[in-house]
Amino acid sequence: MARTPYTPEKVLDDVMRSAVAEFVAAKDRFDVEGRTYIPGGWFYRIRRWVQGWTVPERGWTATFPSKFVELTIPFSDVMFTASKAQPMTIDCRMIVSGTFNYYTDDECSVLAVQQTMDRSDKYACREMLRNPFSPRSCQIGSLPLIVATEGKNRVALFKAHKRPMQTMVAATAYPDASDLTIHHSWPCNVYSLRYGQSRRVLPLPEAVLPILKAYGVRSSHSSRFSIQDYLELRRARADLCRSQMRE
Repeated sequence: MARTPYTPEKVLDDVMRSAVAEFVAAKDRFDVEGRTYIPGGWFYRIRRWVQGWTVPERGWTATFPSKFVELTIPFSDVMFTASKAQPMTIDCRMIVSGTFNYYTDDECSVLAVQQTMDRSDKYACREMLRNPFSPRSCQIGSLPLIVATEGKNRVALFKAHKRPMQTMVAATAYPDASDLTIHHSWPCNVYSLRYGQSRRVLPLPEAVLPILKAYGVRSSHSSRFSIQDYLELRRARADLCRSQMRE
């Protein structure tokens, strides 16, 4: 099957791609900071608790890419549908991934890494879709944002070597920008996103707002007072911390 280079359904400028790349990098930093977290003094621990950040009971590995996107970009439909999948070549900076299985020294050799990436690309085709090694991902609407659903660990190799990754990509739905509205509430400086009658908080607004604004989402002209938004923010951040990948 001919491989399709990654082209979004609608034209998106460099501002959008830069925003998506920073979002992907923010996810990687989020996992690194979680794994290397060392509890500080009482003031630091209280501040983290107030902000809603928690330490998973079984330790930090990496947040599930799908869960990370669903919680940070509300109304995302992160689901791989084989019948919709097409082979594409993706800039690895656009792929949300998660690393929890680390390669051995032998597997990290230059030759072994090259073989792993070559094999991964070879399996990114419809004929190999039933093979568990076949890399699978989904695209969030027309955003140039790809979420790895299979081969999540492997993406780290492509990122480390700055090599485009071939993967089976299934398109998913995302609301039009005109149907979304960004809201802000005080006194806790919480941002949220409204779609229809539903409104959800943004647990990582600094990483997500640039994407929403580049997408064309409008902001409400007024802020609202809401303690409930703060409670929802703490709940969403706790869910992020608990959504760890396991064996």
